[in-house]
Amino acid sequence: MMGAQHSIKILAWELSLSFGLTKVTHVNSHGKPSTSSWISLEDVLVEKAASGVKVRIIVWRHALLSWLNRWIYLGSVSIEAEVDKLMRRCKSMGISSNVFNLNGVQVENLEDPGSIDWDLLSGVDIGVIIVGSPTGLYLASHHEKLVLIDSECPSHSIAFLGGYDIARGRYDQPAHQIPAPMIPRRHGENKSPWYSGREGQPLIPMVRFLWHDLQVSIRGPACQNLSYHFDQRVIHAFTQSTPHTRSYTLIPAVLQCDKHQPRVTSDRVHSNVEVKLLRIWKGVYDTNYLFHEHCHVITSAKKFLYIEHQYPFHSYALCHVMCQTLRKNPNLRILIITPIKTDLPTGVLGEWVDWSQDHITQHLNTIKNTAPDRVGIYGLVRQDEISRKLKPIYVHTKLVVVDDEVMLTGSANMDNMSFFYSSELSVTIRNSPVAREARTRLIREHLGSHFQLEMSQNFEMSMDVFEELATKNHVILGKDGKLVGRPVSMVPRERYENVLKKIYYPNRITKMLYKLGMDTDVISMNDLWKKFQKKQRSRL
Repeated sequence: MMGAQHSIKILAWELSLSFGLTKVTHVNSHGKPSTSSWISLEDVLVEKAASGVKVRIIVWRHALLSWLNRWIYLGSVSIEAEVDKLMRRCKSMGISSNVFNLNGVQVENLEDPGSIDWDLLSGVDIGVIIVGSPTGLYLASHHEKLVLIDSECPSHSIAFLGGYDIARGRYDQPAHQIPAPMIPRRHGENKSPWYSGREGQPLIPMVRFLWHDLQVSIRGPACQNLSYHFDQRVIHAFTQSTPHTRSYTLIPAVLQCDKHQPRVTSDRVHSNVEVKLLRIWKGVYDTNYLFHEHCHVITSAKKFLYIEHQYPFHSYALCHVMCQTLRKNPNLRILIITPIKTDLPTGVLGEWVDWSQDHITQHLNTIKNTAPDRVGIYGLVRQDEISRKLKPIYVHTKLVVVDDEVMLTGSANMDNMSFFYSSELSVTIRNSPVAREARTRLIREHLGSHFQLEMSQNFEMSMDVFEELATKNHVILGKDGKLVGRPVSMVPRERYENVLKKIYYPNRITKMLYKLGMDTDVISMNDLWKKFQKKQRSRL
């Protein structure tokens, strides 16, 4: 973003302008480090707007669900409060800005949809549009995650697309180190060797998650198509009109400029890559493209599938396709990485809204039982070296790698909400080096010191090591010992239930305390009860 010369466009399901993007260290007059501070998303946007870059943001806001999400994950900070702060800062700096809260509001007298960007946003350096849910299902959302930079200049444009929201608490660091306790341990106790939350990332009282996510960067002409989708989102936000939105069919104009500095090349930038952009938009583009694409990549697998997903095979139809593919191809092997527990409801509520953790558990066991020797399903945890309690790594990735030839990723989950009711953006990349690199880097991160270079070419070796570590950890968990790695078994049910019993919130009260920002490594009902008993005995 700091290299932007023309525009920065952001589509977000959740957004925190106060999100710390990078940390800078300040030096004193002697050239030695003195203090450090975080550069936030707001800092970057304001600085670029002051230099003439146009900033456009569209963020989803659901009156009830957004409130619940903030209460559980983000604290008291709301997008409205952060936008108000941004507007005040812009005003003090002489930067023109405006916020359009269009949650269900239609702007009248807009005959020409192509005129919206110029009529309502012209002359505005920073424009923020807050929108409601797509037409249809109450729980649906605008779920895209897109950062688009300089789309007007294809030779220098770059887009970031995937499952990652620039939102508080979503700090993904490969080490997945456990934050320092919010309540310090007593003097004399051994300190944790892991990092302090203040040093590794901004300390956020309400957020204590270990986050794992994935984003891809796309450069070149494909960014024009993403800009086209962004412009249609702007049109629909102001008009709430499907005909108006569909009538806008022009790819944005292209600029020829000499503003850009030559980019530093990287070995991880792959050229001449075939990409296919996919989208669904309930009420505007009602298609089954995303569901069909997931079915297609699964059925096309010949040797293996590597899958990381937040809600893996929540859709019964996709679960059925996966089982049928396993039966037809006796050589197919599957490795699935998933959260220990998702944020979906269970029981009657989950069944009522057809959005349930129970569905995921049932479908994963069905897939495992279809080919027990060819399917591995694992969650990821970190263990506190002092308390030995577990912290789950929340897998928010949406990724399918097929035979190290094809890679499908984006914002869409494997559930009916994403496939049929929300708005989503995903991409299929057909390039062997890209697919193999993505899988290898992720497996290296998850296995740590157990990773071997041969795994980049040998998928079966990766599966064997995951199973070996998860089996050992299953035994160790029963003895409250030290784990040998991150993988834990999600199937069969007995192993999964064993993990749940040992997880960092052993009961509902400690889970609630955790989500209120209290570190359950220090504060748990069991700990409090023991401390209370000890205090009572000391009084006697």
